[in-house]
Amino acid sequence: MISAFEQEAHKQVLRYHVTQVMFCPRCQGCLDVKKAVSFEIKKDGKLAMTKCTCGTCWDEVKPTMEAKAKELGCELLALDGRTLYGKPAPATEEPAKNQITWRGRLYDVPDDDQLHEWVFDSVCETPDGDCVEPDHRDSWLSLLGLI
Repeated sequence: MISAFEQEAHKQVLRYHVTQVMFCPRCQGCLDVKKAVSFEIKKDGKLAMTKCTCGTCWDEVKPTMEAKAKELGCELLALDGRTLYGKPAPATEEPAKNQITWRGRLYDVPDDDQLHEWVFDSVCETPDGDCVEPDHRDSWLSLLGLI
């Protein structure tokens, strides 16, 4: 665990690297400090290389970089903005068979009786309880592909 001072220093270093590079050298995407990774390789305590990439590209090259650094007897240090600026996004929860994910939240699918009522009614609910027309894109009937 690092101190608040060290964490702020790491954020400043990462921010500096991102402003100097601006674009990921691997995918050419614009770097966002909260999703970027700055890494350096040290050999015998001396800086041998420093790079800044997007988190996605870092995730792809990290295993190779770690193996190469180990093979050459180097130290690999990385500042990951996804970790420094907050916890990484949690793994998405898989919906059960009677649930759907809508707008990032899990909802229980209404029972058959409720669905039948909406088919013959002029209104239908959305997962968050709004009343809409049955063919509205956010209606339960539309979300379940029933109309």
